[in-house]
Order: sequence, then C-alpha cells, then structure tokens
Amino acid sequence: MGTLPAGTTQTTLALTTNEAATCRYSPTAGVPYDAMTQTFATTGSTAHSTPVSGLVDGRSYAFYVRCLDAAANANPDDFAIAFTVDSAPPDTTPPVRSGGQPMGELPAGTTQTTLALTTSEAATCRYSPSAGVPYDAMTQTFATTGGTAHSTPVSGLVDGGSYAFYVRCLDAAANASPDDFAIAFTVDSPAGTAPRAAFSVFADDFETDQGWTRNPKGTDTATTGLWERGDPQATALNGPKQLGTTASGANCLVTGRLAGSSVGTHDIDGGVTSIRSPAIALPVTGQLTLSFSYYLAHASNSSSADFLRVQIVGSTPATVFEKRGAVTNADAVWRTASVSLNSFAGQTIWILIEAADGGGASLVEAAIDDIAITQQ
Repeated sequence: MGTLPAGTTQTTLALTTNEAATCRYSPTAGVPYDAMTQTFATTGSTAHSTPVSGLVDGRSYAFYVRCLDAAANANPDDFAIAFTVDSAPPDTTPPVRSGGQPMGELPAGTTQTTLALTTSEAATCRYSPSAGVPYDAMTQTFATTGGTAHSTPVSGLVDGGSYAFYVRCLDAAANASPDDFAIAFTVDSPAGTAPRAAFSVFADDFETDQGWTRNPKGTDTATTGLWERGDPQATALNGPKQLGTTASGANCLVTGRLAGSSVGTHDIDGGVTSIRSPAIALPVTGQLTLSFSYYLAHASNSSSADFLRVQIVGSTPATVFEKRGAVTNADAVWRTASVSLNSFAGQTIWILIEAADGGGASLVEAAIDDIAITQQ
C-alpha cells in the first residue's frame, strides 16, 4: 500500500485470511472469483503472496483479490491492494566524461588518429578545435556516439604538431556539458630533426611558495587529505599509496603530506580538495605546452567517483587532464603528462588542480610536482 520508491519494477502482493483459502486476483474490479485467471503463487493456507512485475515509475496500480475457502465459499466482493510507484527525480546532471584518448606523444609520421572517450551515461558528443565553444554551437559530432563509448577519426596531423580537441556531450534529458573536456596530444618530429629551443613561461617545482591558493572557490568538501605544499611522508597498503619521495627536490603538492597513525588518517576523505596557481600570462604565439609529474593512488575500495583533475581557467574553464579511480589497487608511481595550451594563447590563465574521494569512504592519495609551461 502507499508509494514504492522510484525504480521499483517488481513487488509482492500479500494478504492474510481468517481461514485456509485459495486466493486469486485481477487488475480489473468486479471480476467473480470463478472468472479470475490469476492465482496467488503462495496460497491454500492463511498467508497468501504472489510477485507482480512490469512496474514503471509514476504509475498507479490496483489488484483486486477474492478467496475461496474449503467449503467453497467465495468472496462476493473485491479486496483491493493499491499502490503507486514514485516518479524518478528529474535528471539535471550532464554526463561525466573520462578516459580521453590519445594523450601524450604520437609517433612521427602519424597523419590520422582516433579521438575517444567514455561517458557515465548514454550521450551524444561533439568536439571543436577551439576551447569555450558551447555544445549547441559545435558543428562536429563524433562518428560513433549515442551510447557511453564515443570515437571519431581526425586527420591532417603533421610531425612536430600539437593538437587539442575540446569535447562536450548531451544526455537524453538535454543536459549539456557546461565546460570543455580536452583531448590533447602531439606528433613527434622525425629522428634527426632538431627541436626548437623551449622558452619557459612558468615553472614550479614547489621548493618555494609561489602563491598557490587552496579552495579558491570556497566549495571544497574534503575533510582530510587537503592539498598542501611540503615534504611528503610515505604510506602503504598493499603497496605504496603516498610516496616519501618527490619527482624532484624535497617538496611537491600532495593531498595531506603526513603519514599519520594509519594509512587512512590523512588521505582524501569527504569529497573534493582543490588548489589554484597564481595568474599566468600566456604568449600569443608558439606551441604552448603544459607538463607535470603526478600520481593518483588508491586501494581496491575506490571507484570512478574518485579522481585527479587538472583544469585551465581562462576565458572558459577546460579540463585538460583527468585520471579516475577504479575498483582495483593502484600504487603510487610518479608519471609525467603533457598537454597543449595553444587554444589559450594570449590569455591570462590559472591552473586548477582537483582531487576527490567522491564515492563512499575509500583510500585515495594524489600528488603533483614539476609543473612547467613552455613555448616553442
């Protein structure tokens, strides 16, 4: 009776009688017992039950029951079992994008590649070579899209080139991504080709304080494991989860640098922690590249709700790098990443780094070191 939760597709009708009986039911009122074709799965005593399926959100249901005792006395009237299934709340969340490919450097001679990513729900994805283009204004749709796996070929690549494509997706409830998901990569130059000297636009090895701001938007929810600059202490659970060494020097950005009394004392808990760089003025010309060292480590109680994310905040914020957790053990190992910032040329930008324990309580650690922006 009453209202069942949204998403209920099956329930059990049940009732009791004051004597042993055989009960039948009908979705239509006023049907005599002998004309009813549906008998309770469990009946013949005083407790009667039967499953019903095919329920959908937002619908009301009524089943009319009549019973027959051992003396062949049948109910002359209906006993109604009525209920509704609640409506699902409206979907207002755009699809979560992850797993962008390719990343890093493709071999010299590559003239075509495939852009690919996954979404948390069925969606239609589009892309643009320019950052900040709203979904409705994008003219290029992924060749394979509509589900959760999306891919499309891109061609015309040349040796030594840097490329960035910005992806936005729309779900079935018309929720469009409000920001860019960047897929950025370079094509290597042939062996023997002398690369142009790189000019340093910005560099931070975190040995000194260059003015990073934690929780710059005032919306962080993490209660422990907040980003800080410092000398990290090692922790381990089925392998290293926080490294006691940095990519270089003594300090790095790390989510809770202390080891604490147990491995989970200072890991990320409760949600998102963020930290933002000082303002960086990018030149108008040249190949602009952001590079950094990183790791995202987690225990097997992690999920895709946990992440390490790097965004560029310029005229329009864009995610240029993201790693997500999974239900596996992942040890802390320093790795490197590089992404093109060509679409932000001439802008003043900030680097926003976020890490999250976004699902239930799980062991999550992250670190960043040796951030550099170069111009070639």
